[in-house]
Amino acid sequence: MNYFILVLSYFIGAINFAYWIGRLLKVRIDKFGDENLGATNLYFALKSRRKKNPLFYYLLSAFLDISKTMILTYFFGPLAGAFSVVGHIFSVISFLFTGKIITGSGFASALGWLLIVNWKFLLLSLVLVFPPFYFMFKKFYSKERGHIILVFAVPLLGWIYTLFFNPTLEEIHGFLLIAVAMGLGNMWKLRIVLEKLGA
Repeated sequence: MNYFILVLSYFIGAINFAYWIGRLLKVRIDKFGDENLGATNLYFALKSRRKKNPLFYYLLSAFLDISKTMILTYFFGPLAGAFSVVGHIFSVISFLFTGKIITGSGFASALGWLLIVNWKFLLLSLVLVFPPFYFMFKKFYSKERGHIILVFAVPLLGWIYTLFFNPTLEEIHGFLLIAVAMGLGNMWKLRIVLEKLGA
């Protein structure tokens, strides 16, 4: 195992593009909504500030987050890609600028990982797993940005992937790392939302 590659993957993943795009547009998404440094919170922040083309910047941020993990996974393997997802969720780089260690939800980065590791499983997930959770929790989505969906759906996807898709050991370790990071990170985001709602 090349530990240098894993560390490098973490730090590349720790570049939260939505945060930096927001800063360029003079919007601090770490102080808006659920404080998530991801594409969705960027979109809502830009929209609320009546900035031009929020959808364009949402798509650009999501594309960059997907791409960074895709590239790392393709060239260095599933475990390196998983470290990129962890870096996106628990970003030391963003902590230096915001004081908040838990940043992005990891959804876009995880999409990038699955696009390389098993695109058929990704397609199945998007078609059969995420829609039911979205319709169960959609009335909360504008407030908590879908974190509750990820908290429930990602562990279920881990079981499905392990039991039915014959993954390699490295893929299992990578998925486990991603699932734990996303679960912890998104539960923390839910806590922030509930505190803001006075729950």
